[in-house]
Amino acid sequence: MIKSVRPEQAPEVKTPHGVDVRKLHDTEHAQLMHIRLLPAEELRRHITPVDVFFIYP
Repeated sequence: MIKSVRPEQAPEVKTPHGVDVRKLHDTEHAQLMHIRLLPAEELRRHITPVDVFFIYP
């Protein structure tokens, strides 16, 4: 089954980066996060316990 999720309706995830992060999908095998960066915002360099990839529009 396909599940449609709008980022603005997904639960917000608090991060030390202070940017808008929403959890779109979460299972034991994968997580899908939507990160919205406004002009001049950025993610600080950090290490994650999982592989990460970014898709830019």
